[in-house]
Amino acid sequence: MASCGKSADTEQVMALDDDSDDEAKAEEDSLTKKVMEYEESTLKEISNLTDEVEKTSDKIDEITDSSLFENYAEYLLQVIIKLDNIDPKNNRKIREARKDAIVFAQGTLQKLDKKMSQ
Repeated sequence: MASCGKSADTEQVMALDDDSDDEAKAEEDSLTKKVMEYEESTLKEISNLTDEVEKTSDKIDEITDSSLFENYAEYLLQVIIKLDNIDPKNNRKIREARKDAIVFAQGTLQKLDKKMSQ
């Protein structure tokens, strides 16, 4: 009879372990989903900012008014600050996309500076 009691106890412990494993798996899945959602939304934000810089870059050759130069320069600096404030959270894709976008915005700012000095 004593062995039957141990068997029931063992089954209860195993059932608790299974519940614990299920909870851990659900928590891990939830965390993975949050990480993926953060990555997706952050990459989209970086892409949108890059698109705006691209539009600005296309307009630079057409600028003749010096006040517009200052407006565009200020705008590009604001974009760089926004990009710099994005936390990559140890995500390689976000870090690389952010770096590329910052380099592109800085290059556009340099292009604007050259145009202003002509």
